[in-house]
Amino acid sequence: MPGLIVARSAPQLWNVTFNHPPVNLVDPEMILDLQALVDRLEHDPDVTVVVFDSANVAHFLGPHDKSRVADTPTAPGPTEMHPWLDLTMLGEAKALIDRATLPADADLTTASKAYCAAAARRAA
Repeated sequence: MPGLIVARSAPQLWNVTFNHPPVNLVDPEMILDLQALVDRLEHDPDVTVVVFDSANVAHFLGPHDKSRVADTPTAPGPTEMHPWLDLTMLGEAKALIDRATLPADADLTTASKAYCAAAARRAA
């Protein structure tokens, strides 16, 4: 997944950084990277929280590359839905967090414990 940097800071917490210069363009490669991420997350029962951030502070996730729409993957992904929808369906089972929504000084370990607890309550 060259467009994503994945760090597993605890069994239940993954940090995913969009790193697809220059603007984290959503192109066929990014969609395939996200689909591979969803597949990995679907097969990991321990992870309950995924925190997303960006290597480019000016662009969290860029625009869709309209010049390559014809190349956009359409084969069903791990959830048996369109690849882009895989990520949205993942949110049903795991807590997906945009790092920008957390306070700048947030301790991710503490924050992840709170989100893990919330995710566990949702799953029950």
